[in-house]
Formats: sequence, structure tokens, C-alpha cells
Amino acid sequence: MQLNQQLYQIQSAKRCRIVLDDIWETCHWDGLKHAFLARTSQSKILITTCKQAIVELGIYYVSRMEVELLKEDDAWDLLKKKTFPPDINPEFVREESTCTLGKQMVKKCGYLPLAISLLGGVLNERNSTREWELVNENMDAYLYNVGDGDGDGDGNESKLEAVVNLSYDDLPYHLKLCFLYLGVLRDGESMAAVDLYRIWISQGMISEENSDKSPMELAEDYLRQLVSKSIVQAKRKDARHRTKYTSCNLHCVVRKLCLSMGKKEHYQVQTLEYTGGRFSSFVDHALSRVKTRHLVIHFKAELQEDDGEWRVNIELPSTVDFRRFKSLRSLAFEGFKFVRGKLPRGGYSSCSPQKSAFPEMERIGDYRLKLDKGIDQLEALLVQGLNSSVHENSCYKRMKKLRRFSAYIFDKESYTAIMKAIDSNWERLVYTFIVVEEGWEFTSTNLNQAFTCRNLTDLVIHAHLGRLLTECRSNIICSNIAILCFNKGKIEEDPMEVFELNDLQELREWKVDEGAMPLLSHLYIRRCLGMEMVPQGLSAISNLQDLIIEGMPELGRRVMSDNGGREGEDFHKVRHVSKITIK
Repeated sequence: MQLNQQLYQIQSAKRCRIVLDDIWETCHWDGLKHAFLARTSQSKILITTCKQAIVELGIYYVSRMEVELLKEDDAWDLLKKKTFPPDINPEFVREESTCTLGKQMVKKCGYLPLAISLLGGVLNERNSTREWELVNENMDAYLYNVGDGDGDGDGNESKLEAVVNLSYDDLPYHLKLCFLYLGVLRDGESMAAVDLYRIWISQGMISEENSDKSPMELAEDYLRQLVSKSIVQAKRKDARHRTKYTSCNLHCVVRKLCLSMGKKEHYQVQTLEYTGGRFSSFVDHALSRVKTRHLVIHFKAELQEDDGEWRVNIELPSTVDFRRFKSLRSLAFEGFKFVRGKLPRGGYSSCSPQKSAFPEMERIGDYRLKLDKGIDQLEALLVQGLNSSVHENSCYKRMKKLRRFSAYIFDKESYTAIMKAIDSNWERLVYTFIVVEEGWEFTSTNLNQAFTCRNLTDLVIHAHLGRLLTECRSNIICSNIAILCFNKGKIEEDPMEVFELNDLQELREWKVDEGAMPLLSHLYIRRCLGMEMVPQGLSAISNLQDLIIEGMPELGRRVMSDNGGREGEDFHKVRHVSKITIK
């Protein structure tokens, strides 16, 4: 009601352009229409929808523009694109009979891109004309079940529903469970891929039998399979990571199927909005109405300014006690600030330490927490990680299954204990991120301990370094550390002789300050495709002897012309380098 009133007042005072995107239900319009009925308004309203009934909503003037469906040949090309990898066109698909069959199926999809994409996901593991014929026959049965038996009617919504059902039924059982969990997402909501992986693992949905992959790698593979079938949408990290995803979501049509199938298969998920009142009664009422497998509760959030930044602040009722949920296997808090840095009662201990039941902890931030119960099963301690100034942990030796770890270290005792555990106790580690904070005496012994630690991958040092890098020069060269960052370290001497920039796709500009890297002799720049020019500061590094630029044709031409002459506009910056290689 308040939103309607605000929208009405704004339109009465101003001329607006309003976009209502992807409206599927008339009830959605019913809840908002009073905000757009000001007769004096000169606003323009753009509505996108797949339903004819939405177009005739009672707005005073409607100009309708229908988006055409795909042409038959375009629909057939889309089906092939969604069925096979790029540049792959199997021989049986080039046969006339298969082409005719494919065009029959895209017609049954109503020439709708979503339906064709889902059909491509069904066909992508079928490699013969006979198998395609069986899918075509199955489509007739699904169309009949949704009331479009002839397959030639105008009921595109029925056609879409039939293909969505076919796509779900074609999933193997383990992927069905993972897909049904996504019903917790609200319409249009996305979930971070890494969060989804951890939930799948904690719920026992990831099977490690007969696999040498880690649970996280298997979970990522499960999502890749769901994306390849077009039943889940996902965003990739970048062009180089074809199977690395940042987030995922469901199309609104697929989400409806997900919820209905969950209800049918007794895999109920609930997503609730808590706006106030007695929280325990709210939860009890929700769980009493229907048997619930997964429960997501969204709390009322308010934007608050914190040190010049706007943050979402969510208040959790102080009466919450998670210890009474005896079957709780995983519990996640997001966006909360807890009073006096204390987690709610049972917020950690309520999760029983079954196999993979509580494999990861993250975002524990500065909340005082004693890591004890379930620590034997912990596989990852990430994001804000362990903070040695507030987190008690005397059980490093018990964390044998740890694979991914991050920590912020404020004292010598914690630093020594953690480095020893990384090097000796945690043999399954694949990723380790350590931040050494300032405020304590950081010695060459401490620095050498990091550089000789075989399992340390990422190291950030804020502590004062002085001449320590020079003193530890030999161990730096032999170190296994992949990423090394010095911030506020007050380095007095820079011993770096070799420097590499590899695969930094987003890098546009690299600045080299005067006096930086005075001992640098070898510089390798590889596949940083966004890099626009060679840094001017390289001209001051007189010790530079070898420069390699690889997989970057544009930058290479800025140094040398294509015919091998030294004519590039950036050549003067590296004129003093004795050996320049462009690959």
C-alpha cells in the first residue's frame, strides 16, 4: 500500500517511464494497478509478458507489440547449438531424416527459445537418429498430458510446460535432488555458486563413491550438468573458465516446475518472509502446515550507513534457539549483525558432526567462537576465516580433513601454530590464504617459515618488513606461494629479479613507480588481453634483460611491428632491454 501511494504521488508530480518486466500473473498487476491509474499522469508504462491476458489489464491506452517467434530454420539452428558443443556437428544430424525430425520437435516446442534450449539439454547425450525418434515420441505423450495433444495448437504455454516436464524427468536421480533444492530461490533471485555447492554437500546430495574428486569439485560438476541441460541458468567467471560459475538462478517457468515437482515428490521447500511478531510461533506455524525439507526465512532489512558505506542490517530475534531443531544438518546466516559478537543459541553446536554434515564454516568474522564440536569433519574455513584475536582454537591437529583455509593472524604464537599445521598436519590442503596483520614483531624467521611452507598458496603481509625480503631472498625464489602481496609493509629493499603477469583478463593498466623493482631482470607478460600499453616505468629499470610478451598481439605490435622492425609506439620504453620476444 505504501509503495502504491509513493508511485502514485511521483507520477502525479513527474513524467515517468516505468518498466514492469516479465509479468506472468494478473494478480501481480492487481497488487500494483492503483499506482498507475492517475488520469493526469503522462507516464509511459512498458510491460513485458508472455500472456495475452496481461496485455489487457485495464490501462487507459495500450499499444501492443508482439515479438515474433523463431523461424523454423533459426529454431533448428538453436536446437543444434544447445545440443552439441561448439563446432561439433555429428554426421547423423546432417542426414535429411534427422533434420526433418528436428524441425518437427522445434514445432512442438512452439518455436519458443526456452523450450528449444531445454529440449537441447535432453538431446545432448543422445547420439543417434533412433534415440531422437524416441524423444520425439515422448514429447507427444507430454503434450497430451498438459492438454495439447495434437502438438499443433496455439497453446505455447502448454508446449513449454510439456518440455519443462520432459527435461526434469530426463535428469538422473542425483541431479533431481540438487535441482529441487533450488526451489528455495525467490522469483528472479540468484544464489552464489559456491554457497550452493556447500549446501548440497552439507545435505548429503553429493556422492563421493567411485570418484577421486573432492566434494566441491563434484558439486561444481553437478551444476555444470544442470546448466548444460539448460534447466538451470548460471553466470561464468570469465571466458577462460567454461565450467567455473559465480552464481545461478532459475527461469520463472522452470521455478514453477521445481516447486510443483518438489510438492509431488515430498521434497518440500519453503521460502518465508518474517516481518515481526513472535519468531518461534512464526516458525512453528510454517512447519506445521506442510512437511518441510528446506526452510529459508527472509527478515526485514534496513539500509544503514557504516563508515561512509551503505550496508544491509538485519535483526535476528534474540529468542531464537536453534538447539531445538534436532535434525538440523546445516545452518547459514547471511547479512546479520549479532549483538555483542555472539552467535544465537545453538548457532554452531546444533549442527551434528555427521559425515559432510557441516563441512565448511565461513563469514564467522569477528564473532567470538570456540571451534571444537565437529571440527574433525571440517573441510573448509574460508572468507573472513579464522581471526587469531577473537577465535579460540586449540585443536589444529584434529582438522585432518581441511582442504581450504584462510586466517587473519595478529600474534606470533598463532602464526607459529598455524604455519606448523599448514606444513605438517593438513595434508589435504589445496588452498591456503593467510593475512599477517601489523602490530607485532615480524622477523626473518617468521618470513622464512612462510616461504618454506609447502602448502601455503596465498600470503598477504601487512606487518613491517624493512630489509627482511633481502634477508630471505633465497627462500622466496624456491617458495610454492602463488600469490604474494605486501601492503603497508614498508619494504626498504626489493629483491625481486623475476616477475610474471599471467592470464589477467581484466587488467587494463599497469603502473610501475620510479624506483620499483630495481633488480628486475626477467619480465614475462602472458595472455593479459585487456592490457592497453607497456608501463612507462619499465624504462627506468636498467637491470631488465629479458622481456617476453605472449598471446597478446595488440600489445606485441605496440613494441614491435609485424615485420620484426622495432617501430612500435611503446618500443622506447623497453629500448634498453637486450632480449625482447613476442609470441
